[in-house]
Amino acid sequence: MNKKIIIGLVVALIILISLTIFLPLLFRSKTQPQYQLPTTVNQTIKEKLPYETSDFKIEYSVTQNKVVATKKTSQAGQKIDQWLTDNNLSSIKNKPDVFVIKDSQESDLAGNPEADKYLSPTINPSITMMATPTANQNAQLLVDLLSILLNLGNVNITDSSGTNNINQLTPSPPSGALVYYPQCGGSFDNYPLSSDCNICKAGCGPTTVAMIVASYADKSVTPKTIVDLYKKKGYLLGCVGSRYTDAKSALASYGIKTTDYLTYSYATIDQAAADFKNYIKNGWTIFALANYCDGDCGHFFWITDVSANNDTWAYDPYYGRLQKPPYNEKSRYPFPKYRVAFGVKR
Repeated sequence: MNKKIIIGLVVALIILISLTIFLPLLFRSKTQPQYQLPTTVNQTIKEKLPYETSDFKIEYSVTQNKVVATKKTSQAGQKIDQWLTDNNLSSIKNKPDVFVIKDSQESDLAGNPEADKYLSPTINPSITMMATPTANQNAQLLVDLLSILLNLGNVNITDSSGTNNINQLTPSPPSGALVYYPQCGGSFDNYPLSSDCNICKAGCGPTTVAMIVASYADKSVTPKTIVDLYKKKGYLLGCVGSRYTDAKSALASYGIKTTDYLTYSYATIDQAAADFKNYIKNGWTIFALANYCDGDCGHFFWITDVSANNDTWAYDPYYGRLQKPPYNEKSRYPFPKYRVAFGVKR
């Protein structure tokens, strides 16, 4: 593609999307509602969460504005009561506006972070259809479109010093020629997770596992291979997504080393970076579960490096599919908001 044509398209896109970003801001109320813990538990519980054992876990739900306990085993109810007693919190047990108990591991699930809201499986999977886009979504759309145009045109953009800047967006992957698979726009989009769902719709978990296994253990492994393994093992798969506990087990079945869980209460990268950097310094990479909105936008991806200023380079099966990996997750700050992570190593 002609370089002048690409530059013209880039300028037009900047003008168009800038208007959609800044015009709404002129009419937006300056006061935005903030999520806060109920005042009755604000000081007592916030510093104790999240907490997790093999029987249960307790965390703060931003979407419900409540403390949520999730049962894992039949003994969980008794264990939760004991934890509340030990922490002088028994008084909140019968306050449904503050505290709820769930009988499933729904909070462990993650699928495609935007599929249910924006992406129809009958539409070209390389195009994200958005309903009432936010300013942040429009800004990221601009970045994604610029990346596509630059990659198509093979344009060499330089600054005034003559330094090539494109590598700041798409740095070379870490040594070892890691394998990347997209969950949409690749060869496995329509492979079924269940009767009503496929990899493109909600397959970020198996796709992330496949990237790690193909990079560290067996290059023949694909997302299809891992989905078949999940089905054989009876792991959860479907439009609700998949579980990080099953991902950890699948990785271990290929001889890949994993660490204990790091659990967070919707932490930003600035809050989680010190942990990640310490693991990476010692030879680990990071399997991560994080949210991409203040709702149920759970998503799995594989972090391979974190820079000094907390740029978070990841092999992301969904957001990273439009450019050469790795993808900088921090470009969506304050998202992703981290919930669970663990180290992985050959």
